[in-house]
Amino acid sequence: MGVEPREKTVYRQLMEFVSEPKARFLLRMYELKHHDEDWQPFSDRYLNGMSEDDAINKFKTQECFQKAHKYLLILLHNQRMIELYNIYFERAKEDTQAFKAFTDFSDKFFEDNINQLQSLLNGIDIDE
Repeated sequence: MGVEPREKTVYRQLMEFVSEPKARFLLRMYELKHHDEDWQPFSDRYLNGMSEDDAINKFKTQECFQKAHKYLLILLHNQRMIELYNIYFERAKEDTQAFKAFTDFSDKFFEDNINQLQSLLNGIDIDE
């Protein structure tokens, strides 16, 4: 009986791709962290006083930054898909067209999970 490993924060996951300053910059770009701090103090602390445009121009062509950025976009996309799922669900309770849209969306949304489950169940014999 071991202790389950804790999930890593988004920040820690980004740091698997890029340095701390770049991870913090990405989080700031999407207002996930440091968005309430003025640019200059943030830049002085993490980016050696670089302007925001200079930071974008410097980092955007770096492969490690692109990978981290894409990873963050995937996380944000998944979050938005869950939000959409909940919106469709609420609307489907009252409207038959919304119910149809909800079922179509649900089929696509859970498609990977269903395919993974089906592949696990294939070839399993159940004795009666």
